[in-house]
Amino acid sequence: MTRSLRDLIKESLIAETIGLILEILFLFGAVYFVIFTAYQLVFDVLESNPSGALKDLILNGLNVIIFLELREFILAYMSGKGKSVVYVIDATTAFVLREIIVAILSGAISDLTLLSLTLTALGGIRFLISKAMTY
Repeated sequence: MTRSLRDLIKESLIAETIGLILEILFLFGAVYFVIFTAYQLVFDVLESNPSGALKDLILNGLNVIIFLELREFILAYMSGKGKSVVYVIDATTAFVLREIIVAILSGAISDLTLLSLTLTALGGIRFLISKAMTY
């Protein structure tokens, strides 16, 4: 069954509109993270809690990285360009790294073994996918 040009234009317009809406949401999310991090830092400094300020800065910085990785995945998926699996693995890796840092900062050393194995598996998968894409 052939599709008319009008149908293709409608689908393209819908995809572009959804992409624009997602871009706006990601922009608001990024602004929220920056404002929230600044608020937490000021609050921790006023309470004379430098270790809390450093912990908040690290964790919120890692949250921004995860957020940006998810943005890349969504944009790659919406554009139909190939490496969306790589973006999912990168976002998951960033999340696992964040959890490892949280475990270190909170003293939950027992969680590190499982998180390290997960990180190793993700690194191996990422390596295999990148090798497969070059051939």
